[in-house]
Amino acid sequence: MKDVPLAGALTGLSLPRLLFSLSAAKRSGRLSLPGSGVPVDLHIDGDSLLLDSAAVSEPVFKEGMIRAGLLDPAQLQSCENRARAGGITFLQAALDAAGADPRAAWDVFEAEYKAKLFALFDSPLSEYAFEPGQSPPEEEILSYLPLRPLLLEGLRRMTNDELIGASLPAAGEVLLALDAADHDRLAPHERYVLRAIGRGRSLDELRRVCRLGARQTDRTLHLLLCLGLAGRPEPKDPAWQGRELSPSEIDRMMAAFRDKSNAIFKYISKELGPFAQTVLGKALEEVKPSLGPLFESVELLEDGTIEFKSPLKINVNLLTEDSQAELARGLTEILSAEVLAVKKSLGNDHEAALVKNLEKVGEWN
Repeated sequence: MKDVPLAGALTGLSLPRLLFSLSAAKRSGRLSLPGSGVPVDLHIDGDSLLLDSAAVSEPVFKEGMIRAGLLDPAQLQSCENRARAGGITFLQAALDAAGADPRAAWDVFEAEYKAKLFALFDSPLSEYAFEPGQSPPEEEILSYLPLRPLLLEGLRRMTNDELIGASLPAAGEVLLALDAADHDRLAPHERYVLRAIGRGRSLDELRRVCRLGARQTDRTLHLLLCLGLAGRPEPKDPAWQGRELSPSEIDRMMAAFRDKSNAIFKYISKELGPFAQTVLGKALEEVKPSLGPLFESVELLEDGTIEFKSPLKINVNLLTEDSQAELARGLTEILSAEVLAVKKSLGNDHEAALVKNLEKVGEWN
């Protein structure tokens, strides 16, 4: 299932969160961002980003070497002449010079790559495509950058409040602190917000109680969400109680999901007519990268039915305990994404009415 290509829109899904989702799912391959002005390719290897020799353009690398004081204009010209004469790259020519410091040159290369990547974090990108198994030749890979520390640094530098706001959940949706794995890397104010989320607070409640103010609370929450440290509550079903589900329990959970998703489709169809399928289909495509391998082939049919292809379509009762947990989590993520789509399309009042209706539909606990 990790060999299945992915594609979709980034509306409501920031690039950092997409990168984390791919890494959390242990995906490796090429992430293309065709809507970023100049097309950009990022190479992911599980929990790292690969930097190949094409990751930073030659003009940008030259400017970085000058800013770092590693080359002056005369040395730059000499390296360019040597590269042309020898038919080699500028990097090779620069490192062939007497007194050259490869480590310093690598630092410049990585710094320029980070600057390019972090600029993308703040850019409103429209779409993406992920091709598994696509990697540069080994001899072209100059560096491996651990992704989580990179994401943490880039998220702290983000300044596009509109993009951050579009990536946040609905104001009334309850969130939980999920993971303490990065507590040693978090700044004091980031740990403070994670503690404030605790066992359950909505975004509105969090803004009211946090001493950071609404803007910094939103920015910090976005960081925690993108790193998987905060998120939606786990569904109340036996898969989260440390035991495997029985076939009847799985059937009941799937039936409840179908009832809830059908109720959402019927609700939005009354307001948007035939556009309902487009709105919910887009929401499903946006959330799909974060759902894990079980959901890579899920799709929304024209009648609003969410269809699961293999392996779910074959026999959900054959799933392991871990896969059952992934299934339960994914079903909840899909429903939350659809509710958020209703909010974005119809407004807060419709979202509140829909959530109230869903409480009466499809109980699986």
